[in-house]
Amino acid sequence: MKYIFKWYITDGYTYGYNIVIPFECDDIVKFILDSIEKVQQSEFNAEILGITISKDDIDNLEHSFSKLEEWFEKDKIKINESPSNI
Repeated sequence: MKYIFKWYITDGYTYGYNIVIPFECDDIVKFILDSIEKVQQSEFNAEILGITISKDDIDNLEHSFSKLEEWFEKDKIKINESPSNI
């Protein structure tokens, strides 16, 4: 299945932005549990799909995954068909 990993990156003061990483996975529950375990077992942080996740942020990890279709429906921007609105 196709999924999205969406993570908010910030320095805590001057900037912040969302990173959206599409990926495919056969068992998303196992992937999420393995990701949480990897971060918990690390000393300070661990890399998940190329993003460094700190132990302090582990509570947000399981809520950062969604099916591609669900994410698209939730986050899509609706515009008119007219090219002048693009």
